[in-house]
Amino acid sequence: MRSRTLRQIPPHQNSVATLILWVSFHLACTPNTAHSVESPTDAISVASQPSEIFESRIMPIFRSSKPSSCIQCHLASVDLKDYILPSHQETFVALERAGLIDRKNPSKSKILNLIRMGEKDSNLSAKRLHQKTRQAELEAFEHWIVTTCNQDPTVTSDASRKSEAQSEVAPAIGPRLPNQVVRYTRKERLIESFTREVWSQRMRCFPCHTPFEIRTDDLKHDKPARRHRELVQQYGARINLFDEDPTATLERWIAASRKTHQDRLPLINLETPKESLILLKPLSKVPAKQEDGTLSSASSVLPVSHAGGLKMFEHDQSYKSIRSWIEDYADVVQGKYASIDQLPTERWKPTQKIIRMSNISETHQVGTPVQIFVHHENNELKLPVAFTQGIITPRGFVNGPLYEIVQEDQSSGHPKEKEAEQDSYAADDNPLHQRESNAGTNLIAGEYRIRVYIDRHGKLDDDPAIYLDEEDFLGETTLTSQWNLGFPNATIFSATDLKR
Repeated sequence: MRSRTLRQIPPHQNSVATLILWVSFHLACTPNTAHSVESPTDAISVASQPSEIFESRIMPIFRSSKPSSCIQCHLASVDLKDYILPSHQETFVALERAGLIDRKNPSKSKILNLIRMGEKDSNLSAKRLHQKTRQAELEAFEHWIVTTCNQDPTVTSDASRKSEAQSEVAPAIGPRLPNQVVRYTRKERLIESFTREVWSQRMRCFPCHTPFEIRTDDLKHDKPARRHRELVQQYGARINLFDEDPTATLERWIAASRKTHQDRLPLINLETPKESLILLKPLSKVPAKQEDGTLSSASSVLPVSHAGGLKMFEHDQSYKSIRSWIEDYADVVQGKYASIDQLPTERWKPTQKIIRMSNISETHQVGTPVQIFVHHENNELKLPVAFTQGIITPRGFVNGPLYEIVQEDQSSGHPKEKEAEQDSYAADDNPLHQRESNAGTNLIAGEYRIRVYIDRHGKLDDDPAIYLDEEDFLGETTLTSQWNLGFPNATIFSATDLKR
């Protein structure tokens, strides 16, 4: 986020004396109770000049090196400092012109409602964390706005007389970034994408890291439950990576990643996303055996090892999805999105609909990455509706779950999905598998064209997130599928049917 330079304004010559008088008056009038807390309304009732209130209560917010309470909902792009200009008059006029001050009902001004937004946060820990800052900001702005509306008609009348031409050259107020960028960096959008691209794959980590997916009333879970208890005894509560919902999980990951540890990488590595522990662990093999035949302790620094062994491969679509989410999160919190054209335009929605290509020629080396795109037959090959990526196995096939490609709606920062078609990522009667009965809404029974690309030149080694191009095109074919769920019901086609 680009910062602004604020020219220093000499404080009112009587501001310090007035502030001392205000504090003395307030202390004299405050009942001597042990737990008396002043409300915003009490503060407003204390007489003071609007310009002095601005200097003593609003300017410290601007000068503070700490982020405002806006960070509770906006990870970047927005700060209350964006709504403060160098002087009392300039700030009031700009806020009123932007429709953020209601002179008839100053306590109901929109700027105050924006500050109060954090009170509606369903995440109680985040709500409590920012409560003190939010309350201080609210009291300061409400005190200043109400007093100005009641006592300073010069400012309010000046604001009403501003011409349209003058308004165009007046100092801007509010976020300096486009609305689409501001919406994209909201925490709720990030949680939505985290749910879709990371949380949806949590069952890869069952039962070691998913305590809330273990059912004590299910006999099938007796062994997983014992295994989980053993791991908690060995490693402690930090083994429980996934909380009971995606919001709580993400909050904990973010908090844990802010701490620096010499013996382990951060779960989410903002500086080097590909070295995030949440990404490297499922890519890693079990630690090497010691001389006595027992396994060494798993490593959480490079080279990483994983007591649970491999859970995905670097060329899986799962890897692509999780890594892309981490990179996007890092760009958001580091303020790297400055314009609409920098925002990602697509995301993946995982399904349990499986596609498999068999009978791959032995001329193609085992382990070579392959990308498979699914198009509606009547869509003239413009945009695929689904995609997967995998490697050629020793048995000569490639398979994987399809991910629907969802175009982002930049006007809202959310995918263009109908509410009735949103996926459910909750566990079904058997938590070993995700229930996604509504997933794959673009993959309905019918005829489809399949286009296949093969990474002959190692392009994905350098950038696992890219799509292969026409240079890597292997061929295409058509098929008819019901797109049933699960690997036993995979849609299968033969590599020998591909035509260039």
